[in-house]
Amino acid sequence: MKSFTLSLLTLASCALLGSALPTPENLKRGILATDTADDMEDIIFTVDDDTECKQVGVIFARGTFDSGNIGVWVGPQWKAALTKAGIKSMAFQGVDASAYPATLDSYLTEGGSNAGAKSLATTVQNYVSGCPDSAIIVSGWSQGALVAHKGLALLDAKTRAKVAALVTFGDPNALFNGPAVPAGVASHSECVGGTTLDLLCSKLPADLKLPTSIDDIIGPFNKLPSLASGAAETAAAASLVAAFPGQLVKARASFTAALTDKTKMQRLLLSPQHFTYGNKGNVNTAASFVAKLPAVIAAAKVTPACPRAVDGASGPACAFVPKGKSSAAAKATAAAKATAAKPSAAAAKATAAKVPAVNCLSLSFLAIS
Repeated sequence: MKSFTLSLLTLASCALLGSALPTPENLKRGILATDTADDMEDIIFTVDDDTECKQVGVIFARGTFDSGNIGVWVGPQWKAALTKAGIKSMAFQGVDASAYPATLDSYLTEGGSNAGAKSLATTVQNYVSGCPDSAIIVSGWSQGALVAHKGLALLDAKTRAKVAALVTFGDPNALFNGPAVPAGVASHSECVGGTTLDLLCSKLPADLKLPTSIDDIIGPFNKLPSLASGAAETAAAASLVAAFPGQLVKARASFTAALTDKTKMQRLLLSPQHFTYGNKGNVNTAASFVAKLPAVIAAAKVTPACPRAVDGASGPACAFVPKGKSSAAAKATAAAKATAAKPSAAAAKATAAKVPAVNCLSLSFLAIS
């Protein structure tokens, strides 16, 4: 029965690809989109003598399937909203994509990537050790909200004292019995309500009709291209639909378990509203909350300084080397990151050309096996 269910789901997912299969041009746009932010790491691994700490440090964990390290659905809009709210001196950072690939499997089996949470905590602790006057905002959307909760819980007490707030969008933490917000840390959570709910973070209405078929669950993916705003989101919507069948097969055990357990089924109730936080004003509301935080206001009165070297590292006044890194290693890491962060148009075209066609028959066979 489980194999048959997953087979049907895979076939249904493949059927969606006809209307949303990514084209080489869309993939090129996605690759070149502003879906990456490394401000904290640029300061941590600085090789410039004039690099300054920022008054506010913001780390963001993107949602499942999202690209880069801040994605395209919420991350860029969140960054822009914070700037618009008056936070001009800001280091905005995404959780390392190599540690947190944001897969469906980590969402369902781990309740948010454990490796992603650890990476988030390490980045924040490294940044705070060099920029102790900064106010820190930990944030995330969807699975990224789970990573944000977990990462915040992993911070040592000294670092956690610098966290002004936890901000989440479409947060399913309650569905996984995730960690509570630590005492002393303010929190703000955006969840679409009203007549069109985001079912991953809302209390389900008593009269809500639960899914009775596979199509009820995967149907919202059909609407993603129409919800997209701009080329980057359009490419992301197409890529998400293309990636869904393969990721579903990898997570089939957890997915099937959730289908047969009403207490876990809500974790699968993805609605179109879940993808609207970046474009419907929610990021602006959250940014206004952050701008009014006492810790953020206080940090704005402090003149940014050069990062403070730790572990007795030598070098220019602004050369901050995180624990366990030599100055040479820091420079090498910075140079490698700078090269990797700027793919050429030729490289983008080459990558797009290599995207394999989706073979629905083989995916169905894999689901049955």
